Amino acid sequence: MVNGYDPYTLLELLGEVVRVADPEHPEKVTQARFDQTAAVHEQFAQVPPARSLSRFFLQGWGDLVELSLRDPGLRERTLAMRARTEQTMWLTAEGAVAALRLICLRLGGVVPTREAYRRERIRLISLAGRDGGLVAEILPTEDHIDHLLDGWDSALHAARLGSLADAPPARRAPSIIDVLDRCYAHHHTEPVSVELELFARANGIPYPRRESGKAFAEYVTEWKQQRLAAGLDIPGRPPRKRDRPDYGVDVGAARPGERRATARWTPELLAPWVDRFLDELPRSTRPTERNWNDWAHTVEGAPNASRVIENGGFSTSIDAGRERRRRARGSLSPPSLS
Repeated sequence: MVNGYDPYTLLELLGEVVRVADPEHPEKVTQARFDQTAAVHEQFAQVPPARSLSRFFLQGWGDLVELSLRDPGLRERTLAMRARTEQTMWLTAEGAVAALRLICLRLGGVVPTREAYRRERIRLISLAGRDGGLVAEILPTEDHIDHLLDGWDSALHAARLGSLADAPPARRAPSIIDVLDRCYAHHHTEPVSVELELFARANGIPYPRRESGKAFAEYVTEWKQQRLAAGLDIPGRPPRKRDRPDYGVDVGAARPGERRATARWTPELLAPWVDRFLDELPRSTRPTERNWNDWAHTVEGAPNASRVIENGGFSTSIDAGRERRRRARGSLSPPSLS
């Protein structure tokens, strides 16, 4: 309760104030405009200031205003889900730290800004498909993290990620054509797709994702055309298997500052990847080590199956992931309104 109001009434009053402040565009009302409007209308005299409301609901002002303008039934369901979320372990300092470390791993070890965290959280929710609501519940927002850990820099230090001031500038992953060039410069042969990925991993080169719908052969054609245009030689085709070099050897093809620190995987850090793998695996496909590696090659930051095997075993980890999903779905039963 705040000033005698329960959360549902507070949200309803917030919507009324912004509609009075700007009937045509209530969603654009700022915190200052909200406070000014509430101060001059007697019926809103007990409504807390905008900043206090944002802190109480642990939500950014723009998102909170949008929620207040929704259908009353949808507002109630959203608040009910949030109430359940606040009772879970994830809305704690420990949960915020775990979320920051997960997002940092997904960003390739780059210290996340608030904006980068928000974008990756939204992406994870989107990738979860029908389970997106569950991901939204267990991954705190950037505002939650700010509140729980007294600001973003403090949160980064709590997660032992350093600070944004100390972080090196983010490096973009090289293009597939660039990796092809480096591979050819050292081995003088044309690799197939899996061999190029092996070359990149062996040399610590962040391997880029393919563009949606673009085949590896198209990259090879583009690479050869660029070399020909520059007057450089090109290979005819990949050599016979027995004549191919060992692409798994580190030949020093990484550029200065490009290597990433190897993550020290633990069962706790692997658990979100296991859950994501199970969520994205087609229903008719068995969760095998080979299918894991095929999936991991398409997802930036995903560990190889060997990491899962080293941390408890592949089958055991998959079984544990299935059990987590079963329990999570059971916890989403509608709350009692009595």
